Amino acid sequence: MEFKRVVEGRRSIRRFLPEPVPREDILEMLELATWAANASNKQMWRFYVVTNRDKIAAMRDAVDSELKRLQVSAGKRPQTDFYSVLFEGAPVTIAVAYSAYRSSMEELMERAGLTRDEIASRRQRPDIQSIGAAIQLLLCAAYEKGYGTCWMSAPMVARRDLESIIGVREGETLCALVALGRPAEAATGSSRKPVEQVTTFVE
Repeated sequence: MEFKRVVEGRRSIRRFLPEPVPREDILEMLELATWAANASNKQMWRFYVVTNRDKIAAMRDAVDSELKRLQVSAGKRPQTDFYSVLFEGAPVTIAVAYSAYRSSMEELMERAGLTRDEIASRRQRPDIQSIGAAIQLLLCAAYEKGYGTCWMSAPMVARRDLESIIGVREGETLCALVALGRPAEAATGSSRKPVEQVTTFVE
C-alpha cells in the first residue's frame, strides 16, 4: 500500500474481532515503529505487549475504578466510560512507556540556574514527542497489515496502577495504550481542516 493511502486511510477503530494477532505481525509492526524520529537517537521507548486476558481485565478495572472515584469527587454519578476502557475488547493492548531523556541542553540550563518548570517549558518534552512519533508509525504499520488500532491516553488517569499491573520497569513511565486487532466495525469517515487553514508561511 502506498504511503499516501496508508496515512489518509488510517482511522481509529474501537471495536475488534477476538481473533489473536500473530506474534510475528506484532514484532514487524513494532520494528517499523522503532524507526521513528527521536531525540538524539536515544530510542527511549519500550513496548509492553499485553495479551493475557486477566491482565487486560485488571487494567480495565483499574481505569474504571479511578474514573468513578474522580466522578464521585467531582459530584457526578459514577459510570463507566467506554472510550477509556475500550482496549479491553481488543485481543492485544500495547502499553507504550518511555525512559526519561536528559540532554546536554537540559544540563546547560540547569547550570545556568533555570528552574525545572522553566526547563520543561523551553524543552517541550522531546521524550514525549519521540514516543508520539513511534506510536504514529505503529498505527500506520498496523493499518497497512489490515489491523485496526486506537491510540489511548485517557487510561493514563490510572497510570501508576497500570504500571504495576503490567510490570513497567523502574525508570520508565507509561504514557499511552494502543488497542490492536482485526476491526469489527467499518472505519468511520473523518475530515481534516484544509492545509491552508493550518499553515502559515513566514517569508
